[in-house]
Amino acid sequence: MEQVDASTVLCLLMNTPALESLDIISSELIVPLDCTSPVTLPCLKSVHISHLTSAEVHYLMAALDVPALALLDLPTVFMGGATLLALPLLPHALATHRMRRLAFNVDRDFGSVDIALHGPGVSLSMHLHAYDAQKAERVQWALTAFPTTLPLSGVEELHIQASQRDASEDLLLRLAVYMPEVSTLLIRHDPRDDYGDDYENVEGHVALARMVARVLTSDSPVLFPRLAHLELIVSSTTLALCRLLARALAHRDESGRRLRKFCIRLDDEYLFHWKLMWEGKRKPNYKETGIFDHVDVCEVPDEFEDSSGGDEQRLEWGRWRDCVQRTTHEYWRE
Repeated sequence: MEQVDASTVLCLLMNTPALESLDIISSELIVPLDCTSPVTLPCLKSVHISHLTSAEVHYLMAALDVPALALLDLPTVFMGGATLLALPLLPHALATHRMRRLAFNVDRDFGSVDIALHGPGVSLSMHLHAYDAQKAERVQWALTAFPTTLPLSGVEELHIQASQRDASEDLLLRLAVYMPEVSTLLIRHDPRDDYGDDYENVEGHVALARMVARVLTSDSPVLFPRLAHLELIVSSTTLALCRLLARALAHRDESGRRLRKFCIRLDDEYLFHWKLMWEGKRKPNYKETGIFDHVDVCEVPDEFEDSSGGDEQRLEWGRWRDCVQRTTHEYWRE
């Protein structure tokens, strides 16, 4: 759709009380200045909206009463300088739902953000793209305004993709304040965001370790007080990385918040490089770093085999086996 008044869309929806699936793909909706009357769609379970601005999505979502909604997919939402505000993009039914899992990925310039949220019988995914806004504005929005628009208080499992050159360290610390129930934290480090394709870079991994250490050693306030399982996905692992993490794990243990399980896993994309790097060489002795001493279970990739196992429910970044699937109909298929 192009140049369609958003109120017209809502008027059409008022006549479809049995609607179960809604797909909107538009290059532009005209958002009226006045508020519209709520539109109740008691049977609507799946919503897919793409190529709209955050203001347009907000207008539609605020006007819909969708008590049965189980899936909201926003693959492309644009946020300009004027709309880079704390506009909630979720209808009330999802904004108040208890979400258990969050996968969060932000690029180093905060130009785009990917979010996947999942709870019992409910799934939400969105890709937000910022334009016509200075980096300082985008960073400020991500750190302060955006977390307040998501139902984060019940999240128990957090996945975040991090790199050194962005503000992901500050972002993780800020997000932690909103998620006191997190018991599982997974951090994926992509070295290409730091130093091109240098998967072996020691400096990048040391920066990652320092970020994790800040989380583990924070006492005022205590971040992730229920944290029991910490997993890092990296391109390679070093003794320097393990030494820094060992000190942070010791602090967590000594303060009475000992982790049950800590894992360092190799990213599948870099597993072949890892094997080549250590082929015919003596493996590093990670035990001497003390990283095994302050957790119940510790796994470090010291063998030439794939150590990327773990959660059998996890399909890929931001997707699990129990996610709600998008509703499709035969007439959409060619």
